[in-house]
Amino acid sequence: MILSALILNELNRQLQKDTGTQVSGSFGERTVFVIDAGHGGEDGGAIGANGCIEKELNLDIALTLYDLLRASDIPAVLTRDEDIMLYDESIPGKKKSQDLKNRLEIADSFENSVLISIHMNSYPSPKYKGAQVYYSVNDQSGKQLAKILQDDFKEILQNENTRQIKPATSAIYLLHNAKKPAVLVECGFISNIEEAELLCNGNYRNKVATVIYSSIVKYITEQRTVK
Repeated sequence: MILSALILNELNRQLQKDTGTQVSGSFGERTVFVIDAGHGGEDGGAIGANGCIEKELNLDIALTLYDLLRASDIPAVLTRDEDIMLYDESIPGKKKSQDLKNRLEIADSFENSVLISIHMNSYPSPKYKGAQVYYSVNDQSGKQLAKILQDDFKEILQNENTRQIKPATSAIYLLHNAKKPAVLVECGFISNIEEAELLCNGNYRNKVATVIYSSIVKYITEQRTVK
């Protein structure tokens, strides 16, 4: 399936703004980190215990992470940089299905890419908290990145976090269908009032983005060592 003109134009706009180049081949053979802010537009995601909206928190962290990566000359693109769903109204079918397929196509459009999808967790019981990382079983280096991320969250930001990484099931479309390394980062439970308050604080979200950035740098270093 070919990327829709809508998505391709958005990617070109982002890259021209930063690099003056087009999407195809713009980063050569370097690994491109595709930063996916979960949900967006009509799809707000979960609603926090304090009324915060998941899509907004995801986007803010994704934008900060993107800026950190680009400032370090690490190739990165965003699946969205504004409050939208990724679908074409002229194409029949469910908007959510189109949205997810288009996000995955962005990652697949690069020869070497790693997909990092940013989300917030939610559960009926408010007692649960802590970041948790899921990985695609289709590429084992995704598991490596997930482990680094989970360890960094615990070491840097959430010392009491005892959660472990988990392989994604078919319930997580992006990871289940990913052909390349892919992880989904649940940055915390917004159904937990304490964690929701933290995640609704811009300074804390900056810390979350910095943790993810640090993990990516470690992952790149380990990949180079292996090669």
